[in-house]
Amino acid sequence: MLVVLYHLWPGALRGGFVGVDVFFVISGFLITGHLLRDAERKGTISLVQFWTRRAFRLLPASLLVIALTMIAALIWVGEDQWNRYAQQALGSGFYVQNWVLSATSTDYLSSSEPPTAFQHFWSLSIEEQFYLVLPVVLVAVLAVAAAKWRTWFLVALSGITAASLCWSIYLTATNADAAYFVTTTRAWEFGLGALVAFARPHHLGRMHPALAWVGVAAITVSALTYSADTAFPGYAAVLPTAGAALALAVTRHERLFTSIAEWRPVQVIGDASYSIYLWHWPIFVIAPYALGRDLGLFPRVVILAASLVLGYLSLRFVEAPFRARGTARWKTPSGAAVAVGMTAVLVVSCSSLALVQQRSASSEEELRQAMDRIPSDSSAESCFGAPALGREDCPKPTALTPSLSLLRKDDGNRAACWASQGDATFKRCIVSNPPKPVQRVIAIGDSHNNSLIPAYEKAARTLNWKFEVAGKAGCYPSTTRIAVVDRDVRACETWRKKAMAQVAADPSIDTVIVTRRDAPVASTDASSRATTERGLRGAWSKFTAAGKKVVVVQDVPPADQGVLDCVSNEGVDAAQKCSMTRRAAFPDDATLRGAAQGQKGVKYLSVEDLYCLQDRCPSVIGSVPVFFNPGHVSKTFAATLGPALAEKLRASTR
Repeated sequence: MLVVLYHLWPGALRGGFVGVDVFFVISGFLITGHLLRDAERKGTISLVQFWTRRAFRLLPASLLVIALTMIAALIWVGEDQWNRYAQQALGSGFYVQNWVLSATSTDYLSSSEPPTAFQHFWSLSIEEQFYLVLPVVLVAVLAVAAAKWRTWFLVALSGITAASLCWSIYLTATNADAAYFVTTTRAWEFGLGALVAFARPHHLGRMHPALAWVGVAAITVSALTYSADTAFPGYAAVLPTAGAALALAVTRHERLFTSIAEWRPVQVIGDASYSIYLWHWPIFVIAPYALGRDLGLFPRVVILAASLVLGYLSLRFVEAPFRARGTARWKTPSGAAVAVGMTAVLVVSCSSLALVQQRSASSEEELRQAMDRIPSDSSAESCFGAPALGREDCPKPTALTPSLSLLRKDDGNRAACWASQGDATFKRCIVSNPPKPVQRVIAIGDSHNNSLIPAYEKAARTLNWKFEVAGKAGCYPSTTRIAVVDRDVRACETWRKKAMAQVAADPSIDTVIVTRRDAPVASTDASSRATTERGLRGAWSKFTAAGKKVVVVQDVPPADQGVLDCVSNEGVDAAQKCSMTRRAAFPDDATLRGAAQGQKGVKYLSVEDLYCLQDRCPSVIGSVPVFFNPGHVSKTFAATLGPALAEKLRASTR
C-alpha cells in the first residue's frame, strides 16, 4: 500500500517507494523459512516442486495483467510507444524487466521516456530471480555439507548479503540509475529477510515487543523523508530494510500487531496485495490516455478503489484456483491454463512488435521520398516541415511524416559525434567536407546540439562549409561546474576541458557554433544563472582569443512529455491542437542570450521564427513532428530547418 499510495499521490508520500524494499525483506524471510522447514523435514529440496509452486502462485495473475495491459495499450496508447510496450511486455512475462529498465536508464535519450504500464514488473522480476537462485544455493550446500548444512547455508547467505550490500553502495554512488533496477544491488535486501528466518522462535521471544514499533518507525520515517533525490538503494535502503527485518523478528510477540493482523480488512488486503500491486500501475498509466486528460483527485481515488476490487477478484478467481503443490499439476487443466497464458503473452507481445515493424517498414520508404524533396534553397516553396510554418496555402496533411511508429527513433544524432554518459572522449565527426570550403566550422554542445546534425548538414552543403560536430550527454563548453548526473561529473569535466583546448588550438577551425539545453534554466535562482553565464563566457573567450568567431544558436523549445503525448493522441490534428506559447518556448531569461550580450567576437543567432508563429509554437509543422522526445528536435524536422538555418548562419558569420 505504501507503493500504491506513492504512485497515486507522490507529492504526499515522496518516499513511498521504500515499500518495495520492505517487500523484498518480507519475501526473503518467508521463502527462506519455507526452504528451511522443507530441508529440516525432508533432508532435501525438490527444485522442480519449489519452482512449480512459485509458478502457480505468481504466473496466472501476472500473465493475465500483461496480456490485458498490452491490448489496452494498443487501443489507447499512441503508436509511437507500441514498440516500447511490446518489448517491456516480453521483459515482464519472462521476468527480466529490471534488466530491460536498467539498460534503458543508461541511455541518455531513452531515460527521458515516460514509464510504460509494465514498469512495476521490475520488482517482481527481481523477486522471481531470487526464487530461482536461492533454492539452488541451498541444494548446493546440502550436497557439499549435509551434516552442517544449516550453518553453511547461513554462512553462504551472510556472504552474499554482505557482498551485495557493498556493491549496492558502490554502484549507487557511481551509477545510480542502473543501481536502482539491477538484481545484484537488491539481493542483500532479500538476504536480510532470509537471515531473520534463521532465528529460532525462543530466541526471538526474548526481544522486547516494543522493538517492533521501532522497526515500523524506521519504515515510516523513510517513507515520509526520502524522495526522488535520495541516492537509492545504497546506504539509504538500510533504514527501511533494517526496520522491516526488526518488525518481522518481533511482531509475532506483540499483541497489538496480532490484533491488527487479525482484522478482516487487513487480511483481505494482505492476501490480495500481489494482485493489487499488479493492477494498480497499468490502470494509473493508461487512464490518462483513455480519458484524454491528466488525472485529478477523483480519478485517482477511483483508481485506488478499482485496484482494491480487481485485486480481490483476481485473488479469488485467478490466483486461488491455480495454486497447487507438486509437479503433477502441470498436467491438469490449471497447468494447461498457465501454459496457455504464457503462450498468450508471447503471442500478444510478438504480434505487437511485428505490427510495429510492419507499419514502420511501410512508412520508411515514404519518409525517404519526403526527405529527398527537401529544397536546398530557403526561398523555395515547400509544404513539408519547417518551410510550411505560417503558410495558409498548404493542404491539411493526411498523415504524419515520420509516422508515429517511426517517431521515437527519428533521432539525428550520430555515434561518431557523441560521448555518452561516463565517456570523456572528445569525438569529432565531419558532416560536410567540400573540396574548397568557404568556412571551416565546428558545432559543440549537448544532445540539443547534436539533434540538429541534419540541419547542420543541409546548411553546410548549401553554404559550401566544412562542418564538424562534437557533443556529450548533458555537457557543453564552460569554465564553471556543470550540473550533471553524479556519475558523469568527472567525465563531463574532462570532456569540456578537452573540447575547449583542442578547438582553441586547432588552426583549421574558423567558427565555433555553440548551443545547449537552455530554456529550463529559469529566473528562480539569479546567482546560479549568473554562474552559468560566467562559465559560458569564459569558454567562448578561449575561442575568440584564438581568433575564431563564436555563433551562439538559441536553444530549441523545451517540449515536455505533455506535448509529445498530445501529438501521439491527436495525430495529424496535432498541428492545431498541440502547441506551446512563444514565451514558454523561448523565455526572456535564457542564459545563452545573456552570456552572448556584449561579448566581443560572439554573435547570438535567434531561431524563434523557425519554430513559432506570432504567439504559438506548433508541435507539428508541415506534417512533421517537431520533436521525437522531450526537448530534442526530430531528425526529419531538423533536416527541413537546414535551408533557413543556412541563411541565418551566413548572416552571423559575415
